[in-house]
Amino acid sequence: MCANLVYLELIKHASVQDLMRGTPVIHTMKPDPYLLSSSPPENIIVYQHGIIHVDGAYEWPGIPSSPTYPFSITIPHFAPVRYAVWDELSARKYQKVVHEEAQIAVTGSPWHDHLAASQSGDAAAVDVLFLSQPELSGDPVRIVALLDLVDRLVGYATDGDLRFAIREHPRGQSSYLRGTPHERHIVQFSDVDEAIRRSLVVVTNTSSSMYEAAALKTPIVLTDLFDQVNPAYAGYRFIHMIDGVDELPGVLTELLDRSSHDDRPSLVQNFHAVEQIASISSNLVGKYNSRSIGGS
Repeated sequence: MCANLVYLELIKHASVQDLMRGTPVIHTMKPDPYLLSSSPPENIIVYQHGIIHVDGAYEWPGIPSSPTYPFSITIPHFAPVRYAVWDELSARKYQKVVHEEAQIAVTGSPWHDHLAASQSGDAAAVDVLFLSQPELSGDPVRIVALLDLVDRLVGYATDGDLRFAIREHPRGQSSYLRGTPHERHIVQFSDVDEAIRRSLVVVTNTSSSMYEAAALKTPIVLTDLFDQVNPAYAGYRFIHMIDGVDELPGVLTELLDRSSHDDRPSLVQNFHAVEQIASISSNLVGKYNSRSIGGS
């Protein structure tokens, strides 16, 4: 298996090397090894894909103050690449784990900008939506806690005669909900934005969908069962964090009542993300072309 993986990386590297020739490149999810070797690090822009957790048990080699979470899939701490991130909260988290010479630019997200500017006349089809995340650890203690959370949501919706639905994460084919009575509540929405648009209130444990909910002006409750979410998110409009699942009924009732005014700042600012990312890319392309012309 190991030999096959190494061989596959060599094939992929050889296939893109002649194509890239050191040109600036944007990775919209993660910079795989074969892509990192296709251009100089300073010509690589990594665009933020989701939220990251910095909490402390995982040790990176060569980093004295090690973070505790294995996010090698998105952050190559060993390479001084460039990062385009959504907001200042994300920038501060990235700063803790990236290469000391990496450059971080707060650009916002084109997707969040699009959602914030969009309008929808669709009536709500769901009162309480649960956004399920894949539980990749397989830890039975965590799975029991998540199932208890869903039990409570189902009970709350049943007692209040509310419309309840679950939207699985795209990677949720092996979801902990499959094979349980809660599977009947799973609804196939076209995408997460449609699910949020069609709901009055959203609940999730921890998810980057909090940004999409904020952009769509839909209240979202983060239960944060495993203490992964930066508490600073609680300071933003439409984001609600609870200290325990016992608080959930009261918070949901208040949000469904829609009588309270929320004057906190918005998590999703209009950064004009496309223009900002394009500006960074253009500068890199200009420098690359200057070097290419000068060396030809």
